[in-house]
Amino acid sequence: MLFRSQLIAIADDGKAYPIPLSEIPLYSGLQMIQLRELLPNSAQERETRIIAQFLPPETPQDLILLTQQGRIKRLSHAELAEPLSRRGISLIKLKEGDSLSHACWGQEGGELVIATSGGRLLRVSLTDEQLPLMGRVAQGEKALRLRYGESLIGCAVLAVTESLLLATQLGYLKRLPINTLRLAKLGDIGTQALQFSSQEDHLIGMAQVAPGRTANLVTNRQRTLSVAVDSVNLSGKDGTGELLAALKNGEMIVTLFV
Repeated sequence: MLFRSQLIAIADDGKAYPIPLSEIPLYSGLQMIQLRELLPNSAQERETRIIAQFLPPETPQDLILLTQQGRIKRLSHAELAEPLSRRGISLIKLKEGDSLSHACWGQEGGELVIATSGGRLLRVSLTDEQLPLMGRVAQGEKALRLRYGESLIGCAVLAVTESLLLATQLGYLKRLPINTLRLAKLGDIGTQALQFSSQEDHLIGMAQVAPGRTANLVTNRQRTLSVAVDSVNLSGKDGTGELLAALKNGEMIVTLFV
């Protein structure tokens, strides 16, 4: 079984690489290292985008994989029980032209939420019936249909009592309890959980949040804006949320992390 002394780097080609924490140099202040620099040369040469890296959870959980074209797959933690090869292992078989876009850990009995750039959220129960376990060579199944110009911006598994934070490109934030979303099935259209004040705006991030935490918004000018989660009022699926990120002229939010 994987331990917390090792994190997993997952590339958009569906391959996972182990990175022992002991190989990450100690830096002080603002010094940083690109995760790519720690991957084998063969992975660096392909110039794949690293879409997620995980410290394994305390209890065994399954890995949810979501592709750019909207396919989803649940991979058993047992598939990651053996030590990963430094050359990487494939976690999913991708169709031509598709790539892995998001991943998250999840446990049966939780609630899976998938978000689109158009502000739609699809909430489904994480069960064997809804999303059966598949092996590493499987492609997965269709999660939902994307509308023209829409893209997937994230997935998360959380308890029915927990809340989500949504962030838009123009700096609007919205916090809503997961139980305000209609419980659906894979392939459904989902719930329109966010309206936009401008046609130029779209959803760029979704994160599971808890009271007392801080949300961080990264802009296209490499600025990081911090917002207390408690400062974002809980609301329902209607409305645009609150404009809490003070952006400069031409600046946009590109990333949300908590």
